[in-house]
Amino acid sequence: MAGVSFGSGAGQCSEAPQLEPEYQEAITSQSSIGPFELSSADSSSRIRFQFASQLRMFYRSRDEGSEKQRIDMQGMIARRIRLTLAGSLMKSALSFKLHLSTAPHSLELMDHYFNYRIRPHLNFRFGQYKVPFSRYRIQSFQQLTFVDWAMVTKYFGAERQMGLALHNGYEKPPKWGYALGVFTGGNARISHNVGLAILYGHELANPSDLSYPGPKIEYHPELFLHLSLNTNGIQVCSDTDKERRGPRYSIGLSVAWDIDPEPGVDYSARVSQELLFKYRGVSAFCIGYAGLSEMGASRNSHLAALGGLFQTAYRIDDRCEVSARYAIADFTTVAIDDAR
Repeated sequence: MAGVSFGSGAGQCSEAPQLEPEYQEAITSQSSIGPFELSSADSSSRIRFQFASQLRMFYRSRDEGSEKQRIDMQGMIARRIRLTLAGSLMKSALSFKLHLSTAPHSLELMDHYFNYRIRPHLNFRFGQYKVPFSRYRIQSFQQLTFVDWAMVTKYFGAERQMGLALHNGYEKPPKWGYALGVFTGGNARISHNVGLAILYGHELANPSDLSYPGPKIEYHPELFLHLSLNTNGIQVCSDTDKERRGPRYSIGLSVAWDIDPEPGVDYSARVSQELLFKYRGVSAFCIGYAGLSEMGASRNSHLAALGGLFQTAYRIDDRCEVSARYAIADFTTVAIDDAR
């Protein structure tokens, strides 16, 4: 996939038309309003409101045959509409976030958590949020180089779960970053890390849907560990190089272990390795995935899937960037035979 993107402000404004037979589509920038902030007189307590949206515009032209007229369709869909309420207390030692999806036909509870800074390099976070599996997924959709996540997140994750974690900078880690957490093991949303369930033909409910909530998540602990090395003050909240400074790189390793996975739905273990490099407007990012799953009557773990993502970009100026990426996800023959 390749495209030309245009950026403004904190988010990325991208236009990457995909051409298929008799079909064209483009997605607009991630528009946002805010954040609007209220604070106490001494700035020890703050509260912020923000609204963000992403619209999908499409045009379709279908040839119905030599004796029929072509059918043309065009329209616009609100793909994402997000409302965020966040704040901090006790001189920013205690912070919180409430994040809702309010797109048409989608009223979902995305994030709701508290974060307490015990020491500068020791934070405690509890609630529902993205599990610490790959720096790529921890970043916001407003900071993506492309208009949406690569297809590898659908097959390997990570999605939001309920849990608690110790970390030294979840979204903005220091030079040596870490996050260690235990989570429920079940996805609160069904947008990502659902590839194994698709392979086995399982239909998943959406517990975070406030309009039509699915069944409650069955607790089966899943442990996560994320480690990273981030040099020369590299900004890992985005994989594009807005700062246009000298060479910087980030190396990350993520490991997930589900203690009691549901066969055909959950990986028993996942691993991801990632590398991000930036230099004077040029950025290159690559990540590899591996997933193990319990198969057969013996429920022994076998390699079920491999995947990878590579993307590169050159930021011409603050509003224009050229980018390209390649992604792949591949299930092993053992997993396909077991799913049959």
